[in-house]
Amino acid sequence: MADRIACINPTCRRTAPREKFPDSRYIICRGCWNKLPSRIKDRWNAIKTRQRIFDRLVRKPKFSIEVRLEQWRRVDRRMTMAEHALDASILQFFHAGQEPAGLESFMKEIGLER
Repeated sequence: MADRIACINPTCRRTAPREKFPDSRYIICRGCWNKLPSRIKDRWNAIKTRQRIFDRLVRKPKFSIEVRLEQWRRVDRRMTMAEHALDASILQFFHAGQEPAGLESFMKEIGLER
């Protein structure tokens, strides 16, 4: 399975070819994407829209002057951090339900609350 990339959802068995996504560790299939809450999907769309605007502005000559390079680097770092935070929230959404359903109630019964 080295030539395939698995879906981010551990219970999903869908994969994609590694040649199509060479830099990716995982994919999100359409079925799992539809399972995500709308707030996560809205955030994803907002980040991608800002990324397209940023890329378009950087290509313009009046915005790519030397004086603005540090400003663009700061914006790029903040957008990268936002993408990483969103990735972490997507991972947490799919991996949060991995413990057995009765574990929380059992731990409360014996007095070991988290």
